[in-house]
Amino acid sequence: MHLRDNYDCVMYMTTTGECTRSAPVALWTTPDKGQRTAHTDHLPANPHPESNTMAYPLTKLQLAIMDVLWARGEATVLDIHDDLRAQRRIAQSTIATLLSRMEDREIVDHRVESRQYVYRPRVSEEQVRRSVVHEFSELTGRLFSGDVAGLVSQLLSARDVQPDDLARAREIIEEKERELREREEGK
Repeated sequence: MHLRDNYDCVMYMTTTGECTRSAPVALWTTPDKGQRTAHTDHLPANPHPESNTMAYPLTKLQLAIMDVLWARGEATVLDIHDDLRAQRRIAQSTIATLLSRMEDREIVDHRVESRQYVYRPRVSEEQVRRSVVHEFSELTGRLFSGDVAGLVSQLLSARDVQPDDLARAREIIEEKERELREREEGK
């Protein structure tokens, strides 16, 4: 990988429908793949084009930060650092940078209290889950060509499944079958 000396901007549409330019994004070139973007985690969350679901792609660390914010309701960088310190070694400045990028993407916001930023989540766990499931659904739709049974079979064979998990999956399938029957009867 070779980092380019120059930087490009990325165009994106804001949630209000306006087009704007991002901050510069570093690009690199790989011998076999051509030009790639180094990072785009400063971009705001984008709606999935075919649905009303917003896309909230989060890294593991960003998700860990969100877990702290969801549990606490709001927290300072120091609060988040203290909560994450047991799980991983990470600098407070890294947490502050990630929070700033997440704020740019409208995932968190802050208020000032005693010269400290107090962050709070702007999106719920459910919104992030829905976004991830939507992206996963699109990917599996392409991989399995809409074969739901093939997807379920692959998921069940990919890891050890507990009897409670199977019972819950059965309940979900039965619920969906009821919904489909009711929908058919209503036509």
